[in-house]
Amino acid sequence: MWRRISLRRVNIVVYVLLIGLLGLYWKELQWAGDASSRYLDGRIPSPEERYLYREARELIRDDGDLEEARRLLERSISIDPNSDAVWWLAEYFRRTGQDEEAIRFLQRFIAFDPTRVEAYLELSELLEARRRPEEARQVLRAGLEYFGSRAEQYRPFPDVDVGDRYNEKAADTYAAYVESAELLRGKIADEVP
Repeated sequence: MWRRISLRRVNIVVYVLLIGLLGLYWKELQWAGDASSRYLDGRIPSPEERYLYREARELIRDDGDLEEARRLLERSISIDPNSDAVWWLAEYFRRTGQDEEAIRFLQRFIAFDPTRVEAYLELSELLEARRRPEEARQVLRAGLEYFGSRAEQYRPFPDVDVGDRYNEKAADTYAAYVESAELLRGKIADEVP
């Protein structure tokens, strides 16, 4: 009824799979191996995509070579499509007067990181500038809904069994959500005719 499993054949399959994984992830494993001594010393380098967008961020902040910044950001996004590089590419497009592209990248940024109130405000301002006030208000309302629900969800209930540090962090997180919600609520009130 049951056939015996040949451990020799299982071992061959396992070794082939390991060799395949090593080949597939060779660059990452090599980076990890090279960085392991620095990691143990606390001096681990940033991953390449972070290095790229940080370089680009400095170019944008310093009004440097914006085209070089764009190339660095696009390369960073090709490595990690859900990073702060998306935010900075939106900033690049905003600075170069390409508002529609800036809008597209801000929407993309909010889709994977809805926690930055600045993204909602900037997107709303760009939409207002493009004479799309209803879309601008909709963005502000979406942000208000997000931050308002998170504020309620993260309302702190101090727990004596949890250290003060964690209770303080919960209170700080709650305060940040409330502040963001109030900022958006005020912005919506300012824009309603």
